[in-house]
Amino acid sequence: MKKQALLILILTFAFACLHAQNQQVAVQPEGSGSAADPYKITSLENLYWMSQNTNYFVYKHVKQMNNIDASDTKKWKDGNLYKGFTPIGTHDHAFMGHYDGNGYTISKLYINRNTDEDIALFGYINKGSIKNLELSSANINGKTRVGGIAGSAMNTKIENCCVINQLNTGTSSGIFGSSNMAGGLVGYSSRSEIKNSYCSSSVSGNEKVGGLIGMTNNYTKIINCYFTGKHHSETTIKGGLVGDANSNTTVTNSFWDLGAEISTSPLGEGKTSEEMKDPCTFTAAGWDFKEETTNGTADVWGMRTGFRHVSFVLDTFFINCHVL
Repeated sequence: MKKQALLILILTFAFACLHAQNQQVAVQPEGSGSAADPYKITSLENLYWMSQNTNYFVYKHVKQMNNIDASDTKKWKDGNLYKGFTPIGTHDHAFMGHYDGNGYTISKLYINRNTDEDIALFGYINKGSIKNLELSSANINGKTRVGGIAGSAMNTKIENCCVINQLNTGTSSGIFGSSNMAGGLVGYSSRSEIKNSYCSSSVSGNEKVGGLIGMTNNYTKIINCYFTGKHHSETTIKGGLVGDANSNTTVTNSFWDLGAEISTSPLGEGKTSEEMKDPCTFTAAGWDFKEETTNGTADVWGMRTGFRHVSFVLDTFFINCHVL
């Protein structure tokens, strides 16, 4: 009897430990949220805290301080289902802050909410900004308005951001929208600016699927952006750069790879895979590259050894395209 009781005690303890490992823990980051003293994001627990406390970030400033491995989100439950990370911001409680990724990466983020809308790292942003952030090897699955960085971007600026698929990870990754408006970077954009950003991850959905943005509306601006990932859509409303575009969307010097299994786009310019690997394609369009001064001296873009597409330079950091 004593042995049986001890075995039950051990099994109960082991189950409790396993259950604890699968639980989300919210930890408030250091900082006050001011421009001089931003909230400092150093862990997955800080990101989860953001998703549970969106009202804290109205006009507040947030700065990521290091790379974050989000692979544990695959173990996170919502009720009895493994739904992963909860997006930061909803239609009712939008993220209205300013997030600076500081040139760092969030890797292996997992979101599986295929009956929900506004699904991405940031579900719904209004009058906010996201910059200098890489999302690597994410697996994001939603119903509509699904993206890597933002599900819905309203009156928002997204700059120097990318969503990439690091090959040979051994796991499936990409952006998946079971209904409509799926994009590698943003699902739906209105009165927003997306600048100096790109996606090299896979994007798939039913309708209004775009390599960079699923659907644009109301004076969205896309400047110096590209898509080189894999693209799949069940309908004809799709595009290499933008899936569907309405109401005065403008695109400047932005491209998609014709080798991405999509030959048309309502906006943007298709280029061959070889052209997309050639820096001259981009410098001829006025992109500011490192080691050239004709297009400026900010050195936004560059080529990194071992990578076959252009990437952008952030201080001493590179945000990389995928290895072919």
